[in-house]
Amino acid sequence: MKQHSKWLSYRVVALAVAMAVAGAVGNSQAREVRAMMAPDCPTSQGPLKPPGQEIGVLAGAILASLAGSLVDTGIATLKKAVSPETMTMNGSFLEPGLYRWSLPEGEMEKEKPDLKKGTINLNPKLGCLVVAVGDFGPITQHWGALPFTSTKGDAVAAKNLQTLMGLSTPPKMLLEAAYVVSPDGSAVTWRPRRVYVGEFLNTSFWAGSKRGLQISFSISRPGSDKAVYAQEFKFDDVVEGFSREWTGTAKDLEGGQQGAWGVLPANSKDKPGNKETHPTALDPFTLEVHIAETPKPYKLAEAFAGGVEANKDAIKNKVTLLVDPNQKEAADKEAAAAALTAKDGSVTAVQSYLDAVKTATESCAAGKVGDASGVLSCQLARDKALVAQAKAQAACAVATTFACDSMQRLEIPAEPKPV
Repeated sequence: MKQHSKWLSYRVVALAVAMAVAGAVGNSQAREVRAMMAPDCPTSQGPLKPPGQEIGVLAGAILASLAGSLVDTGIATLKKAVSPETMTMNGSFLEPGLYRWSLPEGEMEKEKPDLKKGTINLNPKLGCLVVAVGDFGPITQHWGALPFTSTKGDAVAAKNLQTLMGLSTPPKMLLEAAYVVSPDGSAVTWRPRRVYVGEFLNTSFWAGSKRGLQISFSISRPGSDKAVYAQEFKFDDVVEGFSREWTGTAKDLEGGQQGAWGVLPANSKDKPGNKETHPTALDPFTLEVHIAETPKPYKLAEAFAGGVEANKDAIKNKVTLLVDPNQKEAADKEAAAAALTAKDGSVTAVQSYLDAVKTATESCAAGKVGDASGVLSCQLARDKALVAQAKAQAACAVATTFACDSMQRLEIPAEPKPV
């Protein structure tokens, strides 16, 4: 009962924060894709070392150096399937937090806990990525069995998965990938521990008996379309009934060591507040998943367009700022200073324009253009005023100020009549 309650609590949270799922393709319109992070994999071996280490090991320099590789390897959310034969499913879900602030054991029970002892760790919920395709709805009864065997025990694994994901029937497709941290603690990855394909997305007879399958996921800040972490898993020669579980050796699951090392973004907050004493999730994130199935395995690489290449440098810069708050703060200060400089430039340009108009107005007064020299002085003053006007307009196009609005009321005197 305790085990069942654990998975139920995670499912309630997952369903409460799910933003959207996209849907159903092929001939099974009821199918959906859902994804979430859980502390442990429901049907397979979870992380050998659960997340939870302090974020001090994730240095800003490492974050910045690896941000570019996120773009070079292809960001899942920026890739677009272009093959008409490719069947895809996508989902986007809001997760409560990458990090968790908490007090040491025993400190929060004190009458006056010392909040300075609180630490920020990776959220233990990041232990396993679970992606399921199937029918979701009210659970009236437990299935009793999974369409594959599990080292956790078939009945226990079935109940874990059903309760966690809210599946009303056994999954049509399932991926479980466990969190792995590098030996030096500087990078992370998720590696597949369970892959099951009971039914294809494309159920057409003409699509053949084998498929190429790619399941990608990415992490981004809420409201941002730039991923700060992305990973993809590829499987060739997939047939219906394809089932693999990693049990400790690479041969147990072909591709079980998939997963390029990457880094998670640094936390953006030091602590949740001055009065909070209970563990608190920090930095919510959007978890996006993308499933692509091609009729033939070798077509998988051709299924995506390279929409990233042309804007790679600009994307790298944005991603670097997203993953490292220190660099973002410095960039924000630099941008603010640049904005002030631009505004100062526009004010100076408008002032020069005002002075030039005053000089032209005086030089072109009726009593000063009676001879050739007076006419020339007026023309020179007008020319200077026109040049100053152009400079002011250019400066105001970059940074608008109140002076820019007011200069529209200035009038350059009319061209003098020849003597």
